[in-house]
Amino acid sequence: MFSIPGTIPAALALSAGPAHGAGPTAYWWSQPTGVPVSTCVDTARKALAAAGVSGITHSDGAAGGTTSTTIAFVVCVSLPHDGSCGGQGSTAVVIGAGADAYKVSKKVLDNFDPPIAIDCGIQGNHGIVE
Repeated sequence: MFSIPGTIPAALALSAGPAHGAGPTAYWWSQPTGVPVSTCVDTARKALAAAGVSGITHSDGAAGGTTSTTIAFVVCVSLPHDGSCGGQGSTAVVIGAGADAYKVSKKVLDNFDPPIAIDCGIQGNHGIVE
């Protein structure tokens, strides 16, 4: 079974790259969201599934799973006061480690589509539009 805490050592171990200079086997991307961590994690779960990742598990701040060749996960980093109306925002860090790390992590990033945060200054609106 895939476990979020177990992916960190695996990703770090793979980031050194294989022997014979075949290139890196881990990639990461970051994406500011403006939404709370819980919404970021929900968005991450959907993006992972859309990218073909299976066995998806999640915690309060991350989601991840595997393909036949790659571990992929998204860690949602809290950014206090960077969200809508001065509330919590987050940045999603998309990480792939394995033979298809670039392809899978980029596909997760391309499918990562968080809801739009509303500007609080417009007619008293606040929050997130899903």
